[in-house]
Amino acid sequence: MPPHDTEYYSNNVGLFTLPEFENLPSDVKFLGWTWESDFEGTIDEHLVDRVILSQKKPIKQWPKNQDGLLCFTAGNITLTPHFIDHRLQPQLVDEITVEAGEEPVLPASVKVTDPDRPDAEPVDAEVLWNSAQDEEGNAITWADTVGGEEYTLSGEVDGTSIPAEVKVRVLMPKTTVAYQANGGEGVMTPTTGRVNEQVKTSSNGFTRKGYTFANWNTVADGSGVSYNEGTEVTLDKTDGLTLYAQWKANTYVVSFDANGGTGKMKDQQFTYDQKQQLAKNAFTRSGYVFDGWKIKNGDGKTSYSDGQKVLNLSADSNGVVVLQAQWKSAGGSSSGGNGGGSTPVACVVPFSDVSASTPHRDDICWLAAERIATGYADGEFKGMTPVYRQDMAAFLHRMHDNVLKK
Repeated sequence: MPPHDTEYYSNNVGLFTLPEFENLPSDVKFLGWTWESDFEGTIDEHLVDRVILSQKKPIKQWPKNQDGLLCFTAGNITLTPHFIDHRLQPQLVDEITVEAGEEPVLPASVKVTDPDRPDAEPVDAEVLWNSAQDEEGNAITWADTVGGEEYTLSGEVDGTSIPAEVKVRVLMPKTTVAYQANGGEGVMTPTTGRVNEQVKTSSNGFTRKGYTFANWNTVADGSGVSYNEGTEVTLDKTDGLTLYAQWKANTYVVSFDANGGTGKMKDQQFTYDQKQQLAKNAFTRSGYVFDGWKIKNGDGKTSYSDGQKVLNLSADSNGVVVLQAQWKSAGGSSSGGNGGGSTPVACVVPFSDVSASTPHRDDICWLAAERIATGYADGEFKGMTPVYRQDMAAFLHRMHDNVLKK
């Protein structure tokens, strides 16, 4: 037997007969030739399957016998025979995976190495795979696989008895964890995984006015299994898992401002979306009667009566709402404004032309008490005298300094 990679040369001949290799050991097989040439010409087509036409590299289709003819017009050619030893060991193919119901694509070749030549490069050798069978010898119908099956398929290196194996693992079906806002707002991307695998639940991406996210639950009303954000969950159903956001209503505090009155009142704690009665007013103010509540620094339009049931004065967790007492004088007109304004005083008639029967008497008293209107030098208010723009500027300026800044 010639040694591996023996080179045969031909120079300027038109027909070259490939040599025969006699007395090859039973565990050695001739695979074919590689060739290298500097000629230009044609090769007889019927000989192509008997010569490996590549540059010093075997190709997948080996010639079926060990002799043959190579025809060319002119030039030099170098031929190298290649052999495979049945004692050679194939490098086992890594595990391949396939989706349930699909047929795997098996590798067309394996790398083969020579134990006697550890420094030699592995050779690609074509593999002929046997019919796919399970461990009991039954034919595998790939379309019927459901996921989780594992098979070891066998074959041989083409033209040899060198065994080849590949493990095929059928993947479990894909599934998802879906998230529902359950009264909240927003959109969340499902978490993807496979049946019987563990995935981590996503962090909450929903919002809900007046509420704080608590956790996830498999039932909307919270009666199922609860999961915190980032908790591992096993996907055990092909139709996936749906988790519902669980919400905790925010609580907030209502405090009370006497707004010129005297007395004390305790803060009250309220829960969002739950109606609750305001505490009865405990403040007093000399010369005034209580006239309800307004939110300090609020819109000044919404009033709340004494002991009224209120809802959702604040949506913030641990928020604070200040209710200011509103007062009206014993004479009948209300004061206290928008919950952030003046501190009314008892009505004392400051003008000689204003009496108990004068229209808007209490309002005139308030203007005088807050030093917005000072009257004329003769001590009269002159309520029917027209007000000029310059007078109005003075009134507004005094109101800003004497009332709004308080």
